[in-house]
Amino acid sequence: SNISNARITRYDNWCLDELFAENELQGLYTNHPDPWSKKSQAKKRILSLPFARWVAYALESGAEWRIKTDFATHIDTMLEIVEELPFEIIGVSRDAHNDGFPWEMSEDITTNYERKFIDRSLPIHALRLRRN
Repeated sequence: SNISNARITRYDNWCLDELFAENELQGLYTNHPDPWSKKSQAKKRILSLPFARWVAYALESGAEWRIKTDFATHIDTMLEIVEELPFEIIGVSRDAHNDGFPWEMSEDITTNYERKFIDRSLPIHALRLRRN
């Protein structure tokens, strides 16, 4: 790929404000975060109100947040959460590989984890948000 301004990091998501200032990010991709599927584990999910507030703080106006997951609850939760935050919903897909992503396929990166779901014909959910 010819991308020269992207970085991938593994970091505690509750401490990302140590790395990024307000309005510093020009985009964010969240690909297949741990679902923490049990109700008792919900507080551990990265796709939550506290994290979404941080993303709203860190993204510059007009920047996009693209989310891909195999766990439909993540998308449902985010659709509720963003109603009270400065985000515009650009698109949603409940089966992105069959119905299309809410962004151009040429702009998508298929992760190794995602390939496992494709091979098993399981749906990938996608959400595209824009920071107002």
